[in-house]
Amino acid sequence: MKNFRDKKHSLLEFEKTKFDKDYVEFNVEISRLDTELQDFIDANFTKFRNIEYSLKLLTKFQNILKRNSLRH
Repeated sequence: MKNFRDKKHSLLEFEKTKFDKDYVEFNVEISRLDTELQDFIDANFTKFRNIEYSLKLLTKFQNILKRNSLRH
């Protein structure tokens, strides 16, 4: 996020496509991170069958898990 913010795009220069390119790259990176987090949670649920541990893990990620891509 910091990398994207530091680029200081000028949204008024709509004829330049640099912002569009950077925004797509940002969304791809967010999607990759979502997938990594989902894989981590899935692996831990498979690895540890302890319900108490699983609930603690979900509690740690409670705010992030509101994203549609991670809900299921």
